[in-house]
Amino acid sequence: MMKIYFLLIILILTSCNSEEKISSEEYLVINKAIGHILQPYGTTSTDTEELNKIAREYNIDVNRISQEDAKKINEVISMRRGYEFALEDTLSEADSKSGKFMYEMKFDSIIPSKEKLPKAVMDSSMLRFPENYTRVKTINNPENFLGKIKLERVIFDKSNEKAMVFFTKCKKMENKECIFGTISLIKTHNEWFIRH
Repeated sequence: MMKIYFLLIILILTSCNSEEKISSEEYLVINKAIGHILQPYGTTSTDTEELNKIAREYNIDVNRISQEDAKKINEVISMRRGYEFALEDTLSEADSKSGKFMYEMKFDSIIPSKEKLPKAVMDSSMLRFPENYTRVKTINNPENFLGKIKLERVIFDKSNEKAMVFFTKCKKMENKECIFGTISLIKTHNEWFIRH
C-alpha cells in the first residue's frame, strides 16, 4: 500500500512539472519565430552604392526587384555585415486569457490547448538561428546589433495546427526602446509557417 502512495505522489509531481519542459514542437515554432523577428527588413539601411554593387554581382535588375531578388540581397547584406542579437534564455509565462492574445485568437480562430503555461528555460542546443546571425551576451558591433529578444511560451491551438507567440524586441541590451508583438503560425505538411 505504501508503494502505491509513493508511486502516486511521484506521478503527481512529474505531471505538475511536465508543462515546464519545452517540447520539440515548441522549439520548432520558437526557431521559426526568432528567424522572423531577426529579419532586418526595414531596420537597416543600404546605400545605393552597396545595392548596385550587389545587383551587379548577382545579375539583379534594381528597377525590377522580385521577392527572390530581395531575399538574395538581404542574405548577401547579412553575410557581409554579420548581424548580432541577444536572446533571453527563459521563455516567460503565457496566458491565453490575457488581453494581448484576444484579437489574434479570434482572427485566427484559435482555441488554446492550454490556457496558461509557466515560464521555462530554453535548451540552447535546440535553438537554430539564421545563417550569419550571431547570438551575443555583449554587443561587439552596435551598428549591426538587431536587438534583444524576449519570448513567451508558445500557445498552441487544440488542433496543434496553429500557434502564436508573443515577443518583445528591444533596440538596446538594457531593455530600452522596445517593440512588442504576436507572431501567428500555421502548420502545413508538418512544417510551421508564419501567417501574414
